[in-house]
Amino acid sequence: MIQQDNVISHLTELAKLPQRGVIGRLNVNDLVNKSSGLSYSIDDLGISRVLGNFPLDALPYGPVYRSFRNPKQDILGLFGKDTNIPFSRAVESSVGECLEKATLLQLAVQDNMPSFLVNGAMSEGDSLDGYHAFNVVFSSGKPFLVDVQNPLRKEEAGKPIRPFVAPILGIEHDWFELPENWRQGRAYYLS
Repeated sequence: MIQQDNVISHLTELAKLPQRGVIGRLNVNDLVNKSSGLSYSIDDLGISRVLGNFPLDALPYGPVYRSFRNPKQDILGLFGKDTNIPFSRAVESSVGECLEKATLLQLAVQDNMPSFLVNGAMSEGDSLDGYHAFNVVFSSGKPFLVDVQNPLRKEEAGKPIRPFVAPILGIEHDWFELPENWRQGRAYYLS
C-alpha cells in the first residue's frame, strides 16, 4: 500500500504516464480527455476567475459546483461535430459534469497548493459505476480526495452545500483508501 506520506510522490510519478489519467498541472494547450472520446484543450489558465475571489489556501468547492449544470445532451451539443474544443467554452456555457468541475477546480488551486486532476473511476455499493473525474489536493502536506460532482449534501431548502473532501489514508493498488466514516458507500479508483 502507498502510505499517506507517499501519495504525492506516487501521483507525481503517475502523472508522467498519460495513460494513467493523472494530471499534476494543467498548462495552455494541454488536453483533458472525457471518457466519450471528446476532449478539451486548456486555453485560459485564469478561467477560474469566474469563481470570484476566494482565499488562496481555500477550495472554491461551492462556486465550482454551481458553475455547471449536467445534461449530457447539452455537453454533446457543446461539442457539435468537434471532438476537441477549448475548455473556456464549457465554462462560459456552464455545461459540464465531473470532468469539467474537476478541471475547473484544478485550474483554481494548482498555483497555490499541490493538486492533481484524476480521470479515474468511482463505484457506489458493489458495482463499478464507471469513469469519474475528481481531484486530490494537499493541505498542510496531507492528501484529500475532492469530488465536486458528488457533494455529501447538495444545496437545498436553505441548507448550504456539504462538500465531499475526504482525507486519504493511502492508495491500495489503484483504490484510494478513505476513512470508513467518509466513504458514504463510495470507492474511488485510478484508471
